[in-house]
Formats: sequence, structure tokens, C-alpha cells
Amino acid sequence: QTLGYDEVCVYCHTPHSAAQNLGQLWNHTSTLTSFAVYTSSTMNVTPGQPGAGSLLCLSCHDGTIAIDSMVNAPNYGVPGDDNSAILSVSKMINAGNALMGTSLANDHPIGFNYGTSATAEGPTGLVALGSVATNTNVRLVGGTQVECATCHDAHNTSVLPFLRSTNQGSQLCLRCHVK
Repeated sequence: QTLGYDEVCVYCHTPHSAAQNLGQLWNHTSTLTSFAVYTSSTMNVTPGQPGAGSLLCLSCHDGTIAIDSMVNAPNYGVPGDDNSAILSVSKMINAGNALMGTSLANDHPIGFNYGTSATAEGPTGLVALGSVATNTNVRLVGGTQVECATCHDAHNTSVLPFLRSTNQGSQLCLRCHVK
């Protein structure tokens, strides 16, 4: 049970009345925040704003929207349900590693084309795009974009914090980085 509901999937998904424009039977209020992005003199590209999939993640992790701010809360509209559970629980991620905030300047960059970065002139220290795009332990969104889902899988609870694979000995990092 999480925040008063015994259905863990409901914080992100709903079978009815989903936010249709967001896909995946999405059930969470979307963030409308603009983010300060990562910058570094060692990057060959400048990251843009997070992509649509990353914004889904950040709708909880930027700290601006309550975790239980849902489009279709469980039992909402059921006769006799005053929906008081939603009003009384309203929790936000407000501390620890789960809180990304609205500045992504000190986190791994997202919102950029890996292919452009890996093929830019000069030594990039990155694995070739073809090797990364076919690696099942990372996921380039649309085949080229680095987003939250590149390294994280919200449905994988076997490797926390929801990583696509273990990072023991920097294994996950070395899927993209040469050193």
C-alpha cells in the first residue's frame, strides 16, 4: 500500500479516463515546468528540455506536483465515495535522491541526441551509436535520444533505483561511456 491506495500502478496508469495525449493509459498530472539543463565544457552538444517521456517521470520527481495528483483517482465518482483519501494524502517528493527539482544542471544530462554527441568531431569518450542502440541494457528513445528511460525502467524493481541493469563496477555507465 502506498499513500493510502493498495494499487501501486494507479499513480501512473488508469484503465479509464486516462490523459489521452500522454499515452500509456497515463493517470498522473503533467508537469509544465521548464528545467535548467545540464551544461559542461566536455559535452559536444547542449541538452534541450526533457522529452515527453522524461516529463512523465519528472511529474513526480521535480517536486512541483503531488505524487497522488491523478487524472482518475481510484473509486473517484463511486456513489458514497467523497474522495477524501486523495485530499488527505496529497504527498510530494520533498527530500532525498528521488527529488530532482527543477534544475537538472547537476544530474546526468537528458534531452539530447546521443548520435549527434557520439559522432561530433573530437574525442567524445562515448561508445558508437550503433553499439548503444542495439544494447538491451540501455534504451535510446526513438533510437537516438537520451532521456530518463535510457538508464531507468520504472517497472524494474529488481535493480534499484529502477535501473535497466546493474551498475556494479559501472556496468550501466559503460554501455555508453568508454571510460
